[in-house]
Amino acid sequence: MKIGFNLKLAIAVVAVFAFLIVGLFLYEPLWFIVQERRIKSDDAAIRAAAIKAVAAKGEKALPHVTTWLKSSNDNLAIGACRIVVEIKKYFDDPVKHIVRCPQRNGLPIFAVFEEGRHDPKGKAKGHIELIDHTGETFRYYRGANVIEGAFEDVNNDGIIDNVEVIPSGLPDSRVYGDILHVLPITRAKKPLLRVAYNNSKDDIEEWSWELVETGTPGIFDISVGPVVDEKTAKVKPEAVYRWSVSGRKYEGPKGGIGQPFIRLDGEHPGLFEDYLKGISQENRKKPDGKRK
Repeated sequence: MKIGFNLKLAIAVVAVFAFLIVGLFLYEPLWFIVQERRIKSDDAAIRAAAIKAVAAKGEKALPHVTTWLKSSNDNLAIGACRIVVEIKKYFDDPVKHIVRCPQRNGLPIFAVFEEGRHDPKGKAKGHIELIDHTGETFRYYRGANVIEGAFEDVNNDGIIDNVEVIPSGLPDSRVYGDILHVLPITRAKKPLLRVAYNNSKDDIEEWSWELVETGTPGIFDISVGPVVDEKTAKVKPEAVYRWSVSGRKYEGPKGGIGQPFIRLDGEHPGLFEDYLKGISQENRKKPDGKRK
């Protein structure tokens, strides 16, 4: 039986509409698949164009982008982080650098560094904000969100560390002291090592720290002691802390109250205050804060 012209036309029209409807449903998912491939590209210009295009989609892009944050592909994950920052308007200043910080549970944290805010030389330096795998920000350790020290895996355990001096934070401004932290970039924000020194404003020798190669790739000793060369920040090692691979901790001297340094372990949260107590009481006796 022959099909009439009108019936053929009707079938063709229905087919066209069906194609258009299916196309409308598939267009957006296919578009994001294309952009995902472009963001994975090794060509920086292609990546930048794709990031800009996806960010222009605004909030409706976030379900796709937050999935990309979990990717093991660095280009895609870091590109997704840039898109989240742009869409959510987290920062006033442009992003200078992003470091993908792996986690043992497989879901990364992103360290985002801004331009123009306390901006020392180096990519992973300056003002930092942390973004998790869901695209949400969370507070840096004790609010100390300026990086001036090392920002790398210093013990080859696969986790990025921040080796940084964080001031004591005590309310008495006449009390002075530095606390060196080795802080893994994790949700727990639990330091691997804390060492206090420089507990007086008029100490003859200013103390500092340095990373020292051990001969084992990716593992550094941490030396603490008086500065012997200000240009190179070289120190005379009075205390050396060495990473124990088997124990997953730093081994080294404890120092003590009345000594130039003291190791602060987590089970003694008030130890730093005890370390400074004598200095603080002595300073209160003199208006200028000088030691006797």
